[in-house]
Amino acid sequence: MHDFVRPFSRRAFLLGSAAVGVSSQVASAPGTERHEVQSPDGRLQLGLDFHGGRVHWSVTHDRHSILQPSSLDWLLPGRGGLCEQATIAGVSRREHRGGWSPVLGTASSYDERWNELVVHMRKGELRVEFEIIARVFDTAAAIRFRLLEAGGKRSIRLGGEAVGQRFPPGGTVYASRAEGGVQTAEN
Repeated sequence: MHDFVRPFSRRAFLLGSAAVGVSSQVASAPGTERHEVQSPDGRLQLGLDFHGGRVHWSVTHDRHSILQPSSLDWLLPGRGGLCEQATIAGVSRREHRGGWSPVLGTASSYDERWNELVVHMRKGELRVEFEIIARVFDTAAAIRFRLLEAGGKRSIRLGGEAVGQRFPPGGTVYASRAEGGVQTAEN
């Protein structure tokens, strides 16, 4: 059983456990790409799979699946998904080592080590550029999008998001929302 201690929202889903410190591109079948980032302690790994014009994300802890391949996209009204048929324009990685000391709280300091994978994407016909950012801590994994260019416009209309979370059978999810309270769901 894994403890899911960080809150999740529609835009950032955090999984608590532990993680791994290197990121890599993994060999994959023709027409596919897989990029991975691991936590600093090497136990938690987030993978991004690009295949058939779609993107999926997954998370493992000590090589055991805690998030099965799940959809990852923004929806455009009347145009499908932003990631559909988008191309990878570049990949970058970075790491951060350090900590922070809160003014108040139960701990005098918190670990703030993480590794990050940024995949720069282009949706050619719309002239839209965006990034998929995957950041992995020793205790959490997070995914988010960053819109960089909206086809020469000041904004782009989004119709929603298609960020899925498929959990393996027998898993338990603990979720805390900004509105308060903790919810539990068992698969």
